[in-house]
Amino acid sequence: MDKAIDTILSLVKTKSEAGEVLFCLENFAGTIFLSKEKPPIAEYFSRLKQELADELIHTFTEKVSAETSRSEAESFLKQLQTALRNCKILQLTIAFHPDDETIALFSSWVKKEIANNILLDIQTDKTIGAGALIIIDGKYKDYSIRKKIAGVFQIQKDEILGLLSHAKQ
Repeated sequence: MDKAIDTILSLVKTKSEAGEVLFCLENFAGTIFLSKEKPPIAEYFSRLKQELADELIHTFTEKVSAETSRSEAESFLKQLQTALRNCKILQLTIAFHPDDETIALFSSWVKKEIANNILLDIQTDKTIGAGALIIIDGKYKDYSIRKKIAGVFQIQKDEILGLLSHAKQ
């Protein structure tokens, strides 16, 4: 089942998307074993993006219900929920509102190059100009053009003040 969890995690791109998945899983877990009249599994995951919903439906229709007992299925649900809650958050501040394709590109790079259990929390701040601000595990990195421009002006400020001090003498 670890492979199934890894596959699902690889499809969850953002912190808000993880919240949606957890909401769906809680509804699913709260009713799937309790009521005799069960709606189709697809209804539980209809609010999610299609690829992610399809994977969850596949996991719960074929892998979990066919091969496992109720206690094993409940255990898998709890493991999946725990895995989602334990994902690290990478806060990414950029100067524009990314579309779904851009978010997918950022997420796939992060999951491939860093770790599969990292979710993006994308913020927008036009004042950074270009580049990005990144916060993960309490570490802050500024890769914005704003920082580079401020550095250039600081160097020029020092040069101008130096010239002015020589002119006063």
